[in-house]
Amino acid sequence: MKDSPKGRNSARSSSTTRASDASVVLLDVPGLKARDPLALIPEAADHAALLFPGDGMTPRLNTAWNSAVQAGWYCFRQEGCTSAQSAAGLAYTLVRQGETVEILSDDPILLQLAGPRVWVRSPSRRRAYDPEAVRRAYGVDPWQVPDYFALAGHRPSGAPGCLGLTRALARRLLERFSGVEELVARPDLLEIWAYPRPGHLQTLLAKQAGRLRSDARKLHLDTGAEWNVNREMLKRKKYAILI
Repeated sequence: MKDSPKGRNSARSSSTTRASDASVVLLDVPGLKARDPLALIPEAADHAALLFPGDGMTPRLNTAWNSAVQAGWYCFRQEGCTSAQSAAGLAYTLVRQGETVEILSDDPILLQLAGPRVWVRSPSRRRAYDPEAVRRAYGVDPWQVPDYFALAGHRPSGAPGCLGLTRALARRLLERFSGVEELVARPDLLEIWAYPRPGHLQTLLAKQAGRLRSDARKLHLDTGAEWNVNREMLKRKKYAILI
């Protein structure tokens, strides 16, 4: 069971870097609302990668891919892998190599990747998120973001959320429970913490437990795998490729 916010270790919420200090920039192209992703790359950046889905390339994505390659930027896609999954794998492979990373995406599910050396910047919101900024904006820790959106809903991934549950109540539940798994396994604890109408909440969770578990797993991005990437691979080429 999760500690209350007041009992959290303050060191855990500190950030040791700023988005402007990042040595590598990763762009989640499908997760960006901007028409021209290249325009979002910071002027000072010379190590960056544009991430694309392994399947389902649309005309817009193909145009972005061709423009990026022509401009000398590294483009990445892997069969059967979403751009968000690629962002998780590449970001934390680079972090383990000693790099700091800025991820550009307007998809809030990527906020689970925010850490001491990983920032997630949403160009449409004009905000950069470290762990503390995620807590201020959503009321949960970054590692709870998949559970939060499993309960509150995440339209791009087709997760409807827990029907009958408000976002405010989803945040309140995750103040006491570590995530969906504990919540659906121990609904009796709702009575201990004096949640409103605990019997009604227990019924909602029992009816939707299977789907909520499935959605939480689906929204979780794996940061533990090692990917074949390093900073030098992402250095911008000094020449343009004609397409």
